[in-house]
Amino acid sequence: MKALRILAIGILPLILLFCAGYFYLVYKNNIDTPPPSKLEIRQALDKSINWVLKNQDELIKINNPVLWWFLDESANLTNNYKLSNLVSKYRNTTLDRNSVWTGYWVKKPPFSYVAGSLDYMEKYQKFFVYGLTCDTDLGEEKIIQDQFDINFCDWRPYYSSCSTHQLMGVRLLQIKQCGDQNLHTQLSEKLANIIESQLIWDPRVGDVYIQRALMLHEAGYKEKIKSIWIKNILNEQMSNGSWASFYKLFPITGDKYFGFTYKFASIREPKSNFHATAQAIYLLSLILAPHSDTQ
Repeated sequence: MKALRILAIGILPLILLFCAGYFYLVYKNNIDTPPPSKLEIRQALDKSINWVLKNQDELIKINNPVLWWFLDESANLTNNYKLSNLVSKYRNTTLDRNSVWTGYWVKKPPFSYVAGSLDYMEKYQKFFVYGLTCDTDLGEEKIIQDQFDINFCDWRPYYSSCSTHQLMGVRLLQIKQCGDQNLHTQLSEKLANIIESQLIWDPRVGDVYIQRALMLHEAGYKEKIKSIWIKNILNEQMSNGSWASFYKLFPITGDKYFGFTYKFASIREPKSNFHATAQAIYLLSLILAPHSDTQ
């Protein structure tokens, strides 16, 4: 018992230090601040697009259709023909023309659903397929119906992108005008509230943080996005214009920092991440769109 008491006394300061550090980060993540200027956002966006164009030979090999769709939407919003041409090159050289993911660009992608044929996909990917195809048989599958439940995802703000994926699936159904739009609107509003709460309590500025802000803006809930969250994202942009999926807190040695990855704390050198960068480009493009209220 004495040993346990000594151990508890030794651990207690560490627990208190961790809690104090966490609540300080949450406080910093939610302070009131003026929004970044359009010039700041424009400069960050131009820099990030230049990174994509500069590294296009490697990036075009990354076959993640939704990211390329984000870049295509960004190109349309910003009238950037170089970015648009790169997306076209991806579609013509990397993306299988018979893939269901061509549905991001065409009204009816080539798709014939057979029960069990999508078992290799993640649950959210199956939901995306349904959003792109509105296939009646697929829509009756339990895994699809489950994702119309607001309780499908655990709240888990610290390591889950489930809610943003669920909202993305609903958005595809809205874009394709598939199903009961009133129900989709109700579900998207509830998911937006959850995602807003996750942003409040998870201060780690990385891939999922950017994804949460992006989905709130894209789904029509930009009023839920705090100015400090956009500033935090801008502050985490790397010198080359990209973003890393790593939230650095303080330097350790050389180019290495102590910080947070998607799930854990880590000591590492921040590396450019296409997934995080493509999402940030789309978010900044949306903010700069004519309907934006950014000053």
